[in-house]
Amino acid sequence: MYECRICDFKTLSPYSYMKHFRVHSGAITVPCGVPGCSRTFRKLGAFYCHLSRDHLRRQRSSNFLQNVGCTIRCEVDSCQQLIPFNDMVKHLKVHIAAGQTIKCPALGCGRKMTKRSTFSAHISIKHGTINKNNIKNDMIISPDADAPARDEDSEEVADSDSSCMLQNIPDTSESLLDLQGVESPVFIRNLGLFLLKLQCRYHIASSTVQLIADEMQNLHQLGMENSFKALRSKLMSAGVNANTNELALSEVKKADVFHVSLNSNDGILRSHHKRLQFYKDNLLYNEPVQITLGNTVSGKPVFCHYIPITETIKRLLTDAAVLQCCISPKAFQLGVYEDLCDGTVYTNISQTVGDSTFLELILYQDAFEIVNPLGSAKKVHKMVAVYLVLGNLPCHVRMKMDNLQLVMLCRDTDLTRFGQCTVFESLISELTGLERNGLTFSGRFFQVRLVCVLGDSWQLIRVESGCKGVPTTHVLPPGFPIIIPRD
Repeated sequence: MYECRICDFKTLSPYSYMKHFRVHSGAITVPCGVPGCSRTFRKLGAFYCHLSRDHLRRQRSSNFLQNVGCTIRCEVDSCQQLIPFNDMVKHLKVHIAAGQTIKCPALGCGRKMTKRSTFSAHISIKHGTINKNNIKNDMIISPDADAPARDEDSEEVADSDSSCMLQNIPDTSESLLDLQGVESPVFIRNLGLFLLKLQCRYHIASSTVQLIADEMQNLHQLGMENSFKALRSKLMSAGVNANTNELALSEVKKADVFHVSLNSNDGILRSHHKRLQFYKDNLLYNEPVQITLGNTVSGKPVFCHYIPITETIKRLLTDAAVLQCCISPKAFQLGVYEDLCDGTVYTNISQTVGDSTFLELILYQDAFEIVNPLGSAKKVHKMVAVYLVLGNLPCHVRMKMDNLQLVMLCRDTDLTRFGQCTVFESLISELTGLERNGLTFSGRFFQVRLVCVLGDSWQLIRVESGCKGVPTTHVLPPGFPIIIPRD
């Protein structure tokens, strides 16, 4: 049994398990799921290669002898040779190489082919595999009646002529578990992630995302109407009465997850407002806190926005790969400086927690211009942003955009007017609380330390006493240098 570690999907077929993970393309990691294998992957393509190379190839080798004792007769008129079942596809390719036309041996197909590549693609895409259950009965000479009926991989699947991608290998299992469709919540979540990626990662305007969603729905409706028309015709020709026909089509429409997601009446993702609400309710959303800094000369209130670090860390730890990085001790070589953990400052910090692992917080501050891209950080719309990343993550993924978490946004002019102590008060207070009390997640306690703060045009000072309104206790061990922007 192959069990998905992200949702409740279960299957007996590795092909079905592999196809199922298309719906989790938005996941941070893809677990292998094969019993006894604990590997995880950052990319879906790497998972496909691993499953094919390390598991399916071994399974094909072990399944090769399953049909020993079953003999078939070649249908080609000039041949009529008796051959082992497992050599059937390879034998038919010999006829194709000799310039002969062969028929597909699958039951009810009979397609004629003259090219090896066409034959390989046809078997993989249309039938998945040729086995005793779907081959023509008159071809079988001595079937093994005692063996249980199973879908076996033919030698053709491992043939070098087959260029079918792993994603296109059909499900070959007859288990009822493999007939389960993708659950509606899983489909809607992944569709929402796709639309969110268009807007946030690729900077596509919300109006354009709305146009894409509407066109997707329209094209899907056209395809469904065409399918319903063909299905209605087939049911009527089979003698199904009109009421039963329409009832069946009505049930199919109700189960259409595209319609549930994007229809203009009550679709969950039908508009920009509904999508934002869906993201807040169903994704790992951390609500920003609006902090009042004071008033301008004219009496207008001024705000900055702060995202609590504690909640951000807990949401990061919900990912199994991130949690594993946080609980695994770091390996380093004395005298070799490869990462921040090899320096003396990190060593001094780690001594405050003993031999246990701890959450390593790295803060990054920078300013950017939100209106004029050519004159960055020069005009009146300059914004100051503070970001957070976990130092426990491997260095090659630590500074990727997906792993940088926003902590604070403030106008640069407001930072200058009200001062750093007022703006960063909430941040310093929470960091102090995390160092004192640590953090508990899923019954596991973590010590928390701020290991460094990064930024440009900064000066290094020591905090000997707190600013007004800020606790005088240090976020780090006493005497540790704190980097703050130069006034």
